[in-house]
Amino acid sequence: MIRGLALGVWGVWLVSSVAGCASSVDLCGESAVCGQDGRTYHDRCAALAAGAEIAYIGACGGGCPPLSCELACTLATDESGCPRCACARACGADRECGASEECKEGFCTPRTPACGRDDECRPDQRCAEGRCVAREDGGVAHDGGAHDGGLTCPTDRLACSDECVNPREDVTNCGGCGVVCGGPIGGARGEAACLGGSCGLRCPDGYGDCDGVAANGCEKHTDTDPFYCGRCDRRCEGQCRGGECIPSSCREEGGWTITSGTEESCTATCGDVRAEHGDTGTICRIPGEPERSCTPPILFVSCLETITLCCGGLIAEVLPGLP
Repeated sequence: MIRGLALGVWGVWLVSSVAGCASSVDLCGESAVCGQDGRTYHDRCAALAAGAEIAYIGACGGGCPPLSCELACTLATDESGCPRCACARACGADRECGASEECKEGFCTPRTPACGRDDECRPDQRCAEGRCVAREDGGVAHDGGAHDGGLTCPTDRLACSDECVNPREDVTNCGGCGVVCGGPIGGARGEAACLGGSCGLRCPDGYGDCDGVAANGCEKHTDTDPFYCGRCDRRCEGQCRGGECIPSSCREEGGWTITSGTEESCTATCGDVRAEHGDTGTICRIPGEPERSCTPPILFVSCLETITLCCGGLIAEVLPGLP
């Protein structure tokens, strides 16, 4: 029974490790992680994309030591606010732990890095009483500029590793020093981007990142997908052409909206289909088609009825498969 339980835990870890970011295993978009390189990554996928080993869950800082937990283990917090593995072995004294560990709150925990000077700690830390601890001000000055080790930057820049960066656009310091944005994995479309201080994706024309998962890139073809027509939040009840919607309702009078004019002469729209009717006839502009004109088969009808008869008929002609 014990052996079976052990194999089960190992199996969970193995599936989580092999499945990766494109699987249903929740590795992406959950929370920031701190890499072994001392950089904060947007989520676990961002760290994987950068080839960084994960030190612990949560943003870097606070003097927390590197933490290496199996994914099957849960996380808890010690008295200093640092995470620890809930599956760590219990202890009563330091001698019961490994050479690089100490007994803390009854559990074997990696020792906090020792230091003698500030430059022996990460850029977001300082050395205090032999331990690396977080800088109190986080590197942000209160005199209108940002500083780090004496470097002063303009108010719209942040001092990171002796360089003034734009935290609204820098993909390696997005919203804060060392916050690295993850990009697509395995050849997926798009590229990592820092958009106004938040990690996201920059997609090629005609595509969108509609599920918010960076690992699978810009997964929707917004040029043709009626569920994401032109943008991620737009559904087209008909056909999507070049990111423009041709609704099925265009074949009915109720699908059109008059934008200007009178009962005899007017302009109207139905989705992204546009039409004009006047003394010279009716013009229909259907996405993906050249401008077309027509004469209504019935005389002495209203402007909207004329547009519906003419343009609705042309749509049925050029898009016979329209639902």
